[in-house]
Order: sequence, then structure tokens, then C-alpha cells
Amino acid sequence: MKFVLEGNPIPQARHRSFISGKKIVNYDPLSCEKTRVKREISMLVDSKECRELLDGDFYNVYMKFYFPIPKSDSKTVRNAKLWGFEKHIKTPDCDNNLKFALDCFKAVLFSDDSKVINLGCEKLYS
Repeated sequence: MKFVLEGNPIPQARHRSFISGKKIVNYDPLSCEKTRVKREISMLVDSKECRELLDGDFYNVYMKFYFPIPKSDSKTVRNAKLWGFEKHIKTPDCDNNLKFALDCFKAVLFSDDSKVINLGCEKLYS
């Protein structure tokens, strides 16, 4: 099954902490973005056929993250990136993008990300 989510890839950020009175409060700075992406995913898999396919014991997940080409690049560099001769080796890392995506998929596509037995990732320019 293939899902396409429009927009720029969002990497997982570190959780933040602060002291409020005598308490330490922890929060996820991307919780609003995760909620938006979860809603978008749930609209894609709303049909009964998709739900039946997603009731598996384990999952193989492969994700491709497409990043925009900087406008400052020359035509030669731009074409090299579009044709795949130059790879995306800048931040954000693949693992941070995967963490965010798997957190969004949890409870929408599968009950827990521990059911993922094979995981792959690729960063590309678009």
C-alpha cells in the first residue's frame, strides 16, 4: 500500500522542558503538527478496505522524503540534484524524519511502531 503526504518533510524535534513553579513540565514542540498529519493520514485510510489491509501482525515500511532544491543553486547543480546524481546529505537526518512519521502513523496505521520489522528511508530532491 502506498501513501503520499504533500508538503515538506518534518523532522522530529527534541522534547522541551521548563520549570513552572515547583514542577518540571515536558512537552513536544511538534504536537500540533503531529495532530495535523494524523488527521491527514486518517482521511487517506478511512475506507473499510484500507482498514482490513492494515490489520497485520507486522509491517515493512519504506519512506522517501522529498526536499526542495535551494533557489540559490545553479542550473547545472539543480539538474544534477533532480536527476539523482547529487544526493541530499544535509540535515535533517533520515532517522529524525522517520521518528516523526512513525509517531504520526501510530494509532492510525498500526497500534504500535514495535510492529515494524523492516525500516527503510531515502532522502531525495524534488
